[in-house]
Amino acid sequence: MKYMKTLSEILNRISAEGYFEEVKISGDDIFIKDKKYTSDEIEIVKVYRFEGESNPDDMSALYLMDPKDGNKGILIDAYGTYSNPCFDRILKKIKLDNIN
Repeated sequence: MKYMKTLSEILNRISAEGYFEEVKISGDDIFIKDKKYTSDEIEIVKVYRFEGESNPDDMSALYLMDPKDGNKGILIDAYGTYSNPCFDRILKKIKLDNIN
């Protein structure tokens, strides 16, 4: 198995699995393809974390989200100090069971 270490490599691979729709967050609302979900209706199935080798500004996290209705989505956020506080609040409410 080839080790994937860049965000673009992961994005290319997961798009073949149906994860290509951007997750948008507004207040406490989660949207995938303009459909609104609550934190109870969606599950984070995988998290990838990327760390810049020489620059802390390169740290990011990729979340694969599945609301079980076929609208798989992805959310990319900065990791650590630069993460979006709105994303953090919502992500803490979403079910994390079954993460690989």
